[in-house]
Amino acid sequence: MSLRLLFLILRFVLIGGFVLLVVTWLYNSLVFDRSYKGYVNGKVVHIRPPMKGQPKLASNFSVGSPITAQQVLGHVANERAFELMNVEQTLAQRIASGEQTLASINAQLANRQQWLGRLGSDSAQQQNLRLDYVATHLQAKQAEMTQAELAMKQAKTNADRFTRLAEQGFVPKIKAEEMALDANRAANQYATAKAQLASEKSQMKAASQGVQVEGSLTKNYSDVRRYDVETDMQRLLAQRSQLQGEIGTLKLQQQGLSGPLKQQQQGDLISPVNGVVWNVGAYNNEYVTDDSVVLEVLNCDNLWVDAYVDEQQLPDIDTAQSVDLNLLSRPELGTLKGKIMLVRSGVGKVSVNEGVAGLDNMQKSQALLRINVQWPSSSPDLNQSCNVGTSVKAKFSKKPFKWGGFGQLAMGFLPF
Repeated sequence: MSLRLLFLILRFVLIGGFVLLVVTWLYNSLVFDRSYKGYVNGKVVHIRPPMKGQPKLASNFSVGSPITAQQVLGHVANERAFELMNVEQTLAQRIASGEQTLASINAQLANRQQWLGRLGSDSAQQQNLRLDYVATHLQAKQAEMTQAELAMKQAKTNADRFTRLAEQGFVPKIKAEEMALDANRAANQYATAKAQLASEKSQMKAASQGVQVEGSLTKNYSDVRRYDVETDMQRLLAQRSQLQGEIGTLKLQQQGLSGPLKQQQQGDLISPVNGVVWNVGAYNNEYVTDDSVVLEVLNCDNLWVDAYVDEQQLPDIDTAQSVDLNLLSRPELGTLKGKIMLVRSGVGKVSVNEGVAGLDNMQKSQALLRINVQWPSSSPDLNQSCNVGTSVKAKFSKKPFKWGGFGQLAMGFLPF
């Protein structure tokens, strides 16, 4: 009985082991669950300074602090800020000096305008007096010419009469000759008076034009002085126009500098995305250049899951189907859905630098599957670094066996 019992037990063990092997093979072939590496990954945004200088970061955040898009994280003091302020002050001083000079020129122009008014009045008064004076002389010369004409005619009549009397012998010939000489003198005096009258008429015409004919033919003092003042005004007007143009140019330069002067004195460090502070590359009062990375911000609006599987199992995964994802440290999120957006074989043979967390000891036989996750509205949590680096358990849909038609099956992997 003992041998028979032992034989039965041995047969039962062999049959049970065979069944267990068959079940294990079926499970591994159809519903197997293997262990792979997976984690939440994301993109890091580098914030660079807008100018060279010294940064001053806000005191209300540190590494891991949540931040929002367009939030000011600090500013950089421009190393040329002092130089810009000196340039702005120099422009202001030049503008003030130019405006003082312009005020002086305007005062001189007003003074010259007053002088023109006075000289114009004096010139008109002098011209009227000269016209009256020349008119009086003209009337006197007109009377003298009329008298000389009468005297000439009388002398000529006497000379003719005495010539006839001398020819008849009533008077001596010498008397007739004297009367002829008197007639010639009277004619000369008439010609002289006529010439003087013409001269007075010329003076009258010149006086009406403001020309002084006494001595040299020149303008009177008021007119000459008025010409000098007008010439000086033209010079001042040209100088004022040039100065106004220079002041306008300086003001444009000042506006172009003083408007954005505050922005040129310092430049803000602004986060372009929602996320958390991942790393601080430069601290307060350190010198930074345009290429320096002052802050690194994790973009929580662009997260995904990187899963690693054995390359030998990659042909069995249906990459067109959705993926079930479970964050091991966030069980309250439940099972999330994802879509495979990238498959890369031979990870470890090439260097992949995208992302914020790298895996150690990756084997050459591994394959990377990058999964786009349908995150719930309450996730990711900024206070937990948006779950980046969190281990993930993923279940992929398996391609159906050509011979079995068992449908979609699942394989999963545990955290590393």
